[in-house]
Formats: sequence, structure tokens, C-alpha cells
Amino acid sequence: MLDEKSLKAKLLRSEIERARKLLSQLVDLRFNKIAQTTIKKDSIPPNSLSREEEQAYKNSIEIVKLRETLIKNLFEGKEAEAALKPKEDKLERILVRFTREMPAIVGTDMKSYGPFKAEDIATLPLQNAEALLRQGVAIRIEASK
Repeated sequence: MLDEKSLKAKLLRSEIERARKLLSQLVDLRFNKIAQTTIKKDSIPPNSLSREEEQAYKNSIEIVKLRETLIKNLFEGKEAEAALKPKEDKLERILVRFTREMPAIVGTDMKSYGPFKAEDIATLPLQNAEALLRQGVAIRIEASK
């Protein structure tokens, strides 16, 4: 609780603002590097990226592919809109039964799932389901047709 007009408060605000600018510049540099690497079609070791950066990298790869598809379609005389149509959701999902309570999670498809109670059944994206299976929080269910 500092007096807003005190020298200490002014210095603290100035320091916070500098830190905010530095953080913004750092994020910008990393995202620019991701974009440049994608354009050059180089790869980035996955363990060198945060989850958010990894998602940005995957998105940038999709953008480059979309660009190439657009150029190809235009060159072949096809409609440009064909390249822009969203692809069908090819995300594999797994049916699981929860063995204990679990808070809500955000799936790899960026959708929210849960919260879950013991014995709840859910269909989850493959990567999320596998992580829960490894942790012993859920058991895979084979659905019969």
C-alpha cells in the first residue's frame, strides 16, 4: 500500500512498465523466430518451445500449407476458396471411463472437457486420453457397434 504520488510508487510503476515492454519484446522475438523458421521449412526441436509456442508453430505450419495450396489451386485455375475451406476434423478420439474425480481440462482441440467424477465416461482427444491413461486416472473403453 504505497502512496500513489510517492517516489517509490513512481519507480515501481516505471519498473513494471519496463518489465512489461521487455516481456512483450521477448515474446515477439520468439514468435518471429517461429514464423521465420516455418517459412524456411526448418524444424524446431519440440522441447525448446513452450506449449503456447508449440501451438503457434503448428498453426504457422498450417498457414504455410494453406498458402501453398492456394498458390497451387490458383495456378491450376481452381477457385481460391477451395484452399480456404476448413478441413474436416480428423482428430482421433478415445472413449474413457474415469476411475476418480478429475477437474476440467482443455483438450488438444482447445475445447473444455469435464470436470469428471469417478465412473464418468467421456470421449476425449487421443493425446489427452493417453495422458490420463498413463496417470491411471482413466481406463480405455472399447465401444462395440
